[in-house]
Amino acid sequence: MQYSVDGGAHWTNAATMPAESATVQVRLAGEPAAGCDYHVSLGSYEAQGPTWATSGRQAFLGWATAAGGAAIHAARRR
Repeated sequence: MQYSVDGGAHWTNAATMPAESATVQVRLAGEPAAGCDYHVSLGSYEAQGPTWATSGRQAFLGWATAAGGAAIHAARRR
């Protein structure tokens, strides 16, 4: 899986996002296995400081999950 926070101009599979983003696009980076669904979860956190490592308190705010198989792959090819 890869994601983009700039409308699809750049894609990454980094574990964390460098900054807040109102929109996240997700795509499957390879060929999907037949009959498989792929689940994507995005967690939201807040932190006191400018970086996760240097912030004092971190708090989990919530998450969203989506699933897809061929539909995710088709979106990737557009």
